[in-house]
Amino acid sequence: MAEACCDIQCFYSNNAYLIKELALTSLDGSIVEHYIFRAPFPFHDLDLKDQQTNAYLTRNKHCLNWYAGVVNYSQLPLILERIGREYAILYTKGKQKQDCLQNYVSRACLVVDLESRNCPSLLDLSVYPAARCYMNHPSCALTNCVRMREWMDADLNKGVGSLSISTSRSPDCAFETRSVNHPVYNNELFSREHGR
Repeated sequence: MAEACCDIQCFYSNNAYLIKELALTSLDGSIVEHYIFRAPFPFHDLDLKDQQTNAYLTRNKHCLNWYAGVVNYSQLPLILERIGREYAILYTKGKQKQDCLQNYVSRACLVVDLESRNCPSLLDLSVYPAARCYMNHPSCALTNCVRMREWMDADLNKGVGSLSISTSRSPDCAFETRSVNHPVYNNELFSREHGR
């Protein structure tokens, strides 16, 4: 199955992430997906603290307006479920993004935090040229995906190795067994954290 880089930009509501922007690019660069979701509800329905947090994010981080977007928010779970079926591995940057994505995609899809592979800050990846979405904000999820993919390509060309996962399912069993083959993940800490 395929592998891809995936990035999200979020708002907050009731201590949970609301994905505003979602981008994905396959590792070979042949598939690019980009979505900016409409607001799931009016801004004034947020409590005051969440309004302030989200206004700060708009002004200082991702520059996305609460009401911007072209895709209905109700499509988000369907899109992420499909992505989870089509990709064996999604690479993202940051534990919070990893956890958020893993909550949406199927358990058959492994979401890997590139920080565990010593990927530099996304701001430091600006040496890699990248497209931007029509919003043209500095933390564009599409830009981040392309830069992560370029960094991974450069990293693999240095001989770090590639990540491969084989899955097997017993005919009378409802769960899968995953075998990870990568120098970074073939260690005791990764095995302990992921129940291997």
